[in-house]
Amino acid sequence: MAIIKEITEKDPRDLYDLRLCLEAEPANLTAKYITDDEVAERRRINREFTHAFRARDLARMLDVRAQFHAVLVHATQDRWLAKVLIMLRDEAHVVRHARNRAPPSVDRVRLEQRSPASSAL
Repeated sequence: MAIIKEITEKDPRDLYDLRLCLEAEPANLTAKYITDDEVAERRRINREFTHAFRARDLARMLDVRAQFHAVLVHATQDRWLAKVLIMLRDEAHVVRHARNRAPPSVDRVRLEQRSPASSAL
């Protein structure tokens, strides 16, 4: 089922301000609990991102970036925090995508969003 979201000029600023406030503690938890396997997975993902970047494949870059953050979120070992961060990541993706696609003269865009990819938990 598709959901139509209206994105305003203020939405990206508000969303990133919120993320800035919330991401310090997850970074500390990730540093504390990340496993060797998760570090190896992050390195693999970084290589994949480099290939997507060199190919100028924006869709692939965004997908790989989501994978990277899913590994970091999982490493916090905090299920509730992970759910909130994944929801924010999914919303940020929608807002970023809408802002990148909208002509500069358009104040509002409507964007069809797929259901959040919460399978990263």
